[in-house]
Amino acid sequence: MAIKIKIARLMRSCVVPLAMLILSFMHLSFRWPVESPLITSTFGESRWDHFHDGMDVISPDQTVYPVNSGDLVFYWNKARFPFDEYPGIGNYVILDHGNDLISMYGHLVDGIAPKSTYHDGDAIGGMGNTGHSMATHLHFTLYNRTGKKSINPFSVLPKIEDAKQPAHVATWFRIGDRYIQLRDKGNYRITAHHPLLLEITDTISKRERLGVYKLAVQINDRTVLDVEFNEIDSSKNILTVGGFASQDLFDEKGYYRIAGAKYVEGENRVKVIATDFNGNRMESALTISVHLDIKQ
Repeated sequence: MAIKIKIARLMRSCVVPLAMLILSFMHLSFRWPVESPLITSTFGESRWDHFHDGMDVISPDQTVYPVNSGDLVFYWNKARFPFDEYPGIGNYVILDHGNDLISMYGHLVDGIAPKSTYHDGDAIGGMGNTGHSMATHLHFTLYNRTGKKSINPFSVLPKIEDAKQPAHVATWFRIGDRYIQLRDKGNYRITAHHPLLLEITDTISKRERLGVYKLAVQINDRTVLDVEFNEIDSSKNILTVGGFASQDLFDEKGYYRIAGAKYVEGENRVKVIATDFNGNRMESALTISVHLDIKQ
């Protein structure tokens, strides 16, 4: 929370369309913050009560670099504050790259020697396991401070080879504390128009279980969700993606939550289209037979 407050103080209230933000960065030359990055978590994934506002990466070479030349805005390191508890992001560094773009590098090792200005090839530090972290990795975030938005790093970083499409693993109803998996051609008696819960994962190179970039869902040819994880807006003191808060888009287990579903008696057709940032597209279909036991 303290980190978000510090970053918020750097921002000015102004709404800037994402396309304009990206255009303003195009003249900058970006690099990945580590060599040979392996992505372990993508932008916009569920974090129980909030969105993942950056990207997690690991690398055989654990040196962390700035994505572009920038000036030091703020840093926190246990070596400098030995009697303080680690913040959730652990040791971190924030750089200003101009054009209202800020980058943050979290979970770094102890003992950072900060510089006032960083250039291409300058080491920020080493990726670590500090703060609320389960393993050694780098959490990397891009912010636009005028728009008060976190930006999907995929939109500005060099493209990573990825030919694997997302996978629709399962579909669920949650009724009370029970999760009921829906089967194609299955029959279900329901007493309410329950949200659909979709278990969808993506992978790039190995067995990562990553979030998707775009998700569209139709029920009986009516679009009930069409969302793109290109930015996280914090301008209204709540984090939103496409106007949705985290609890609107995700279930407690991290399943994509499709609210606003209205079923009809008998056959109901569900169509799901999920796309990753490289444009790999998955389309699936499910038909369920519903008996509506709903009091009018």
